Amino acid sequence: MYIKVLHFAVTCFIIAYILAYKAYSSPPLKITGTIFDAITNQPLPSASIVLFEKKNNKFIKAELSATDGNFQFRDLHSNTYILRIQYIGYQEYILDSLVLDEDIELQKIALTSIQQNLSEINVTAIKPIIEQTATNITVNVAESSLATGGTAYDMLQKI
Repeated sequence: MYIKVLHFAVTCFIIAYILAYKAYSSPPLKITGTIFDAITNQPLPSASIVLFEKKNNKFIKAELSATDGNFQFRDLHSNTYILRIQYIGYQEYILDSLVLDEDIELQKIALTSIQQNLSEINVTAIKPIIEQTATNITVNVAESSLATGGTAYDMLQKI
């Protein structure tokens, strides 16, 4: 009788251990998606995608989108995340509460271009006073303070 009770207790313990292990060790999950331009529908390569844990804003992983705009985060656990996508010249895209309890394939994520229209651009250049090339040296007299008042002879004497 004692052996039957012991056998039953050990069997129950093993079953409970296996069930607990399966409950706490969920398989790794993944997030995938594609990033593209909202106007041209062209993929955006090398966009920065960063994943944070929602509850404490802890950094989890960062990826760059591939040349076809695709990205993938692997080996994630069930949790709530924040997903941030950034690309130069485009408005930042944020998914604030991404609940991950199974693999997620995000639909195409469209980033909107930030346009800045400049009213006017002025380009100014200052020519160097002395230019040296392989064969000669040129002195730009017009840019020199030595050119004020005096003759060309006076200028050559000062150089």
